[in-house]
Amino acid sequence: EDARKNIAIKQQEEQSIWEQARTMDRGKLYKKYLQEYPGGKFSKEAEEALKRFILDPRDSLYYRTVTLNGQLWMAQNLNYQGLGLCYNKQDSMCGQTGRLYTWEEAMKACPDGWRLPSDSDWWGMARQFGAAHSYSKNGSQGAGEEAFKKLVKDGGSGFMASLGGQYNGSTFSEKGEAGYYWTSIQDKSSGEVLTYYFSAGKGFVSRVTENRNNYFSCRCVKK
Repeated sequence: EDARKNIAIKQQEEQSIWEQARTMDRGKLYKKYLQEYPGGKFSKEAEEALKRFILDPRDSLYYRTVTLNGQLWMAQNLNYQGLGLCYNKQDSMCGQTGRLYTWEEAMKACPDGWRLPSDSDWWGMARQFGAAHSYSKNGSQGAGEEAFKKLVKDGGSGFMASLGGQYNGSTFSEKGEAGYYWTSIQDKSSGEVLTYYFSAGKGFVSRVTENRNNYFSCRCVKK
């Protein structure tokens, strides 16, 4: 009787750890399940799920990935603690939307084998979803709106852009309202950096230039 009870309890525990991993869709939790239940009831599904993640060997953080426009992208904002800072300098914020980096930091923050996306990486990827807005390329009405809808968290593209806000060296602002993503490309005439700006208020994603000393979010693409 007791043995049967114990088995039932263990099965319940296994089920609940699996449910948690699946609901939160975290690499760390899939790994935990596989370590605690080798050959377990859901091990094949956990192994399959883990293939969508990469592990950053520097700090053992997992990142969801997604293939868009033929390239492998991180589907979460980078949260490498060796550089950058958290919004409002609160660690819990990094857990939500990753760290914020200056451009120079972002250029060296991606894990080995990954890099900061170029302007053409970003532009080509956004074009799959109706293109980003750009004053110099397509300043037309409505540009960037469809891409914004598809690329944010529940947009169905799998990219899941976060509105992690920004820091200009003195003030944190726009968390939940805007996400700024660095490219690796500097605008030759102004010295500013091409940046992809997701604005909830405007409901679009726009290609803009920004001061390289601001602190913005960062995604990486596979080299």
